[in-house]
Amino acid sequence: QYYQQTQLHNNIGLCYVYQRLFPEAFSQFQQQTNSTTYINLGVYHQLRKEYDTALTYFNAALEAVKDHPLDTATIHSYLGLLYCDRRQWAASLKHYEHALEMYKN
Repeated sequence: QYYQQTQLHNNIGLCYVYQRLFPEAFSQFQQQTNSTTYINLGVYHQLRKEYDTALTYFNAALEAVKDHPLDTATIHSYLGLLYCDRRQWAASLKHYEHALEMYKN
């Protein structure tokens, strides 16, 4: 039941993000704290060009899933996108390569 409720808040929040209704999205994301929520909050702040805050949430997501390689690889992909948005190509490539290596393993 907790998982379903968490997914519901995250899905509603993502719908708001894609519509650029940021206050409503943030309200939904704040109701839960798990790795998916941290990722969504990272995306939320990245779209608002609040890159340092986005990085904080992506790092929190990494910490939450540190024992799960596939989830960790996914978050490294998001970090690659974040650094690409910031035009930090070397950092972006590093995260993409790390994610690729994890997916291969």
